[in-house]
Amino acid sequence: MFFLDDFLELLEPFKNEFKQDIEQIGKLDEEAASFKRQMDEKSNEMFKRCQIKDKQGVKNIQEDPEITAMLREVNVIKNKAKSKALFSFFSAS
Repeated sequence: MFFLDDFLELLEPFKNEFKQDIEQIGKLDEEAASFKRQMDEKSNEMFKRCQIKDKQGVKNIQEDPEITAMLREVNVIKNKAKSKALFSFFSAS
């Protein structure tokens, strides 16, 4: 029984550290969900515009300035999410 008490005492300092890690993970999860929502909204809007242009008979939709601008916006959000994830990963180490 004394061994179990000693073991639990050794684990006590980790309790606060785990709590902080879990809070940090929660924040990162919220940020990732926000980036995903933004990307989904932008890409859905872009695909709707592509469908409209397709119905209008526009050729080479992927080269349309409006569509390329929207694709750039999606890529900017994706890059923000990637850089945030990498920064968070390396700063936590």
